[in-house]
Amino acid sequence: DGIAPPASFALTNRLDEGATVGDGSGDEQQASVGGAFACALVATVRDANGDPIAGAAVDFDAPDAGASAVLDNGVVTGTDVRAITDASGNAIVAATANDTPGAYTVTATLVGSDGSIGFDLDNVAELIFASSFDAPCAPPLR
Repeated sequence: DGIAPPASFALTNRLDEGATVGDGSGDEQQASVGGAFACALVATVRDANGDPIAGAAVDFDAPDAGASAVLDNGVVTGTDVRAITDASGNAIVAATANDTPGAYTVTATLVGSDGSIGFDLDNVAELIFASSFDAPCAPPLR
């Protein structure tokens, strides 16, 4: 009949090989045990030219035991949460200290790359100030 059968194929979106993840804001904070951190954790993803990458997946991982935080991407909460970058390349999660005092690191890893960054957080029994080590929250880079 002259009609070819349908062809099928699979496409895979891959990150630019020069893509990097950097700290947009939220590093070096303290919160009272059980309390919310004042600043969201923001990981910024950029391509090799420094332009933001929208739609990239970033996995935020807090410790599973001991001092840690519950992370919230607006849909899912837990110690391991994935966030998708917005048009400005920012992957954003809120963090709430668990009930164990102590310092720890939340790691943000760019899915599909070896790139990761750490957010140093501290759950304290009694918080004297509610900011990121006396500095106001820095806005995410746009």
